Amino acid sequence: MGNSIRGWFIKNIKEPPCLFDILKGIRTIFFYLKRVNLLKTLYYNFYFFSFRQALKLPLVIGWNVKFRGDGNIILNRDEIHPFMLSFGVHKIEDIESNSDKTYIANWGSLEFQGYAKIHPGAKLWIFKDANITFKGNNTIGARSIIASEESIEIGFNSGCSWDCEIFDTDFHFLIDVSSGELYPKKKKVFIGDKVFIGNHVNIGKGTKIPNGSVISSWSKVFGSYMRKGENLLITGNPAKVIDTGVTMTHAYEEDLEAECEQKMKNKQK
Repeated sequence: MGNSIRGWFIKNIKEPPCLFDILKGIRTIFFYLKRVNLLKTLYYNFYFFSFRQALKLPLVIGWNVKFRGDGNIILNRDEIHPFMLSFGVHKIEDIESNSDKTYIANWGSLEFQGYAKIHPGAKLWIFKDANITFKGNNTIGARSIIASEESIEIGFNSGCSWDCEIFDTDFHFLIDVSSGELYPKKKKVFIGDKVFIGNHVNIGKGTKIPNGSVISSWSKVFGSYMRKGENLLITGNPAKVIDTGVTMTHAYEEDLEAECEQKMKNKQK
């Protein structure tokens, strides 16, 4: 009898957490206490989302975040997790600052279909009847500006670094002085899945970026690149495709770097 009870406990009761897990949990708690405005987080969860969604606190808001406009924030996802959306909380240490003010100026529709991080200092401007859609696992770097007068879609696992601009509008019209013809001032922007956008990149109206592409820092990107295939390396001003069959990886392990170096040596031979 005693052995059977002891066996049941061994089988069904989990081991106590190790010291590392406890310290990691404490560190996470202090991280959020330091960077999160709890009152704003509670208020805006119930302001933007349905009661059932809001109970799970999917949105976490930093201390220096300001909202403007009467537009909607939509969380279009069946499975909701706490803090899956963050505004002005997460940052890249020594490059970004939580003191930078984050603006969400929304008179249209801001839709999230998965996890997203809007870093401190970023600004989202959505005009009336316009929309910005994040497909999930997206990151917008500090001081980046995304402005829409029509429609901007950012694909799954795609994001931009700091000080980027993504606009689907010129904010003004251009006119042909000889014919009097007005050029359209706005056109949809599409950024595919797993696209990495380096720092200080400008993306203009009508731009379409295919899946798996990488845009190097300081590039000025306009027009559609969809006919050139996927996994493009795009760079320059104006931006051009300089390589194909490449994509971004976040793996920096030494063994992977060594493997890449070896492949390059073999290719040179």
